[in-house]
Amino acid sequence: MMKLTTILLVTIGLMTINLQNIHVANPTKSDSLNKSCNTLSAESKKSAKSQIETSTENNTNKDKKWFELDANSIFQDTISNLIGGVLFALLLFGINEYVFRQKNLTGEWNTTNKTTKTTRNPYMGMSVEYKIHLLQLGTQISGRGEKTKDLNADGSLHYEYPPEKRVELEIEGHYQRNFLRRSKLYLLIKEDGTLRTSSTSIELTIPIFKRTEMNGNFISTAANSSGTSVWSKNG
Repeated sequence: MMKLTTILLVTIGLMTINLQNIHVANPTKSDSLNKSCNTLSAESKKSAKSQIETSTENNTNKDKKWFELDANSIFQDTISNLIGGVLFALLLFGINEYVFRQKNLTGEWNTTNKTTKTTRNPYMGMSVEYKIHLLQLGTQISGRGEKTKDLNADGSLHYEYPPEKRVELEIEGHYQRNFLRRSKLYLLIKEDGTLRTSSTSIELTIPIFKRTEMNGNFISTAANSSGTSVWSKNG
């Protein structure tokens, strides 16, 4: 009985040792599967890392190319805008100097003011002629003049002033230069009359092409009169 028991124990021990040796020499399928999974995981991580690096490099290259293209586009737009601005400035300069250039108002003018409204009926329809000298400095106007004739409503001569009796005028004004509409000339005339001093305000329209003519309206403290004003340049 003891021999049988001993034999069984030895047999069991040998079987246990053999199983342990088999386990060491030949890993289980589970261990192999774990190692395979670990290997695949490492390879996946490596592949993902490689893809991320490739994607990052591609994005970097794209950003670099976009920056280069954007810089070139900005440079080209800047040059185009600069050239366009210069051409536009030259166009405005040409229009300013040759189409809408400022008129030279300096010189001698013959002026006729015709009364169309007044508080003194004897002066209704009558005209007064002046000889005026203007001096233009930029947009500022100054001048002097004298009254030469009084005309009846039908245009006939009413009175011609001899040189020693001519009424003197002092003139100051402003040249308003416009580009989209006709320019204007605003004058204030001080007249030293025989009875009292009067003031006359005149607004004249300057034609674009005719340089020796101006037309407009006046309003005066002399007999509270107003009417039309025609200017013609001598020379």
